[in-house]
Formats: sequence, C-alpha cells, structure tokens
Amino acid sequence: MLHFNQVAYDKKRSICDDNNVPDTDGDETNNCPPSKYVRIENGPVSAVQDVDLAYDYSGATYDYYKSNFKRDSIDNKGMPLISLVRYCPDSDPKNCPFQNAFWDGQQMTYGDSFASADDVVGHELTHGVTEHTSGLFYYFQAGAINESMSDIFGELIDLTDQQGNDAANVRWLMGEDLPYDSSQTPNGAIRNMADPHAFSQPDRMTDTIYEPDNYFQDNGGVHTNSGVSNKAAFLMADGGSFNGYTIRGLGLDKMGQIYYRTNTAFLTSGSDYQDLGDD
Repeated sequence: MLHFNQVAYDKKRSICDDNNVPDTDGDETNNCPPSKYVRIENGPVSAVQDVDLAYDYSGATYDYYKSNFKRDSIDNKGMPLISLVRYCPDSDPKNCPFQNAFWDGQQMTYGDSFASADDVVGHELTHGVTEHTSGLFYYFQAGAINESMSDIFGELIDLTDQQGNDAANVRWLMGEDLPYDSSQTPNGAIRNMADPHAFSQPDRMTDTIYEPDNYFQDNGGVHTNSGVSNKAAFLMADGGSFNGYTIRGLGLDKMGQIYYRTNTAFLTSGSDYQDLGDD
C-alpha cells in the first residue's frame, strides 16, 4: 500500500535532562541525542517540571509562529525543537546550576528553572528564527536589533499563549516567571520593554545611556541597546506619549506582523537602527 503523509505542519519536540550533573568529559558539550530523550512529541508527561515546561513552551512558540505567520518551526522547514534542561557545564559552583539559557543553532539549553518562563523560551527560539531569516550579526547595532527581535516575539508569545503570568502589572516585562535561583536570589524580570530605563537600557539612540559603537563589552552592548527597538515595539502596539509625540497603538497582532515582515524580508546581517527605521 502507498501512504502519503499530508500533514502540512507538525511539531517535533524532544527533551533531555542533565539533572544538574556536571559534564565529566571536559568538553562542555550540551548535546541532546535521541538516546537521552526523556520526553518526545505526544509522549507521557514527565515527573520533572523543567522537562514539561520546556516541552509546553517550545510548543507554544511553534504554535505562535505557525498560527500568525504560517511558519513551520524555526527554519520554516519543520526543524525539530530539541531542548536540554538542567544543564550543568562543570562542577564549579559558579557554573552549576547553570544560570542562563541559550540557543546554539541546533537546540535549546536551559539551566535549572530557566525553562519556566514562556517569554524566555520564545526569546531564545526566536534567535533561531532570526538566524534563518535576516541573519543579523550578534554585535553592535545589528546585535541589539537581534536581541530586540527575541524580546519582542518572546513577549508576544507570552501575552497570547494563555500560559504563565499574564497579569497587567507584568505586561512588557521579560522573564517575570523566572523563579528563585539556587542561592535564593530572585531572578524575575530582566528587562522592561515599556520602560527600558527601569533596567538601565536606553529608549532612544540619543539617550545618554546608549552604548556607543566603540563599546566593546557585551558584543557592543547588544543587551543594553536593544531597549531602543523594544520601546518602539511597545509604542507601536500600545501607543503612548514619547519624545514629544503621541503615538496611536496598532495592537499586538499588527505590531508582530510588521516586525516579522521586517526581520524576514528586509533586514540583512549587517543592518543597523537606520535600516530598521527605514524598513
């Protein structure tokens, strides 16, 4: 019998769990091969919260891009969404539990509890979308726009997926669902897109705290100068008064469509803020 699989879109999620066990071979690999999968697509729920949240939130990210842009996963070709949780690079107490999350081009890697925020998951996976579209360099203005794209779509996913904390007082906060870390230091929100100054980010390029293009820390200030585009996205969606102007908000959907179109059709790897404004 001849069988054709006519499913146009299909999530393919796989999760591995390092259980905070340090890497023993010294190469600091973060691979998640099939032999280590602890949850797969349509598989049973795990007993580990990080596993299940990585599964749920990567699915929410896939669903957002599919329903809004008909995008089939990160690369628009059905790329499997692979996640490694409770990653631990080595036995150094400064590194384990690992206090971060990152996209490496092939998979998502989360330190303990860092899969617990849907905007963080959406943020990191959007780095993959940018990698497969505009290819924005990760330094200086291009890197700041790259970071902002991830913040914008991470927050759009957060605000529309009906998961996590969606209270009005955390709207436009990035990472508000991150819990206490192992030292009982609260992580929580790391950026405020409506008010970048709240986390020492500039809200315009003429801001006194904007990092100049000769700044050589943090890849040229990518996590700082992203506040410029974040503020623009907030104003585009919700409106408000800023810098002597009154802006009428377009809503989340239209703002998302504009930024997605810009990232996928107009920006190139070396684009700067002038290009973003023009496009």
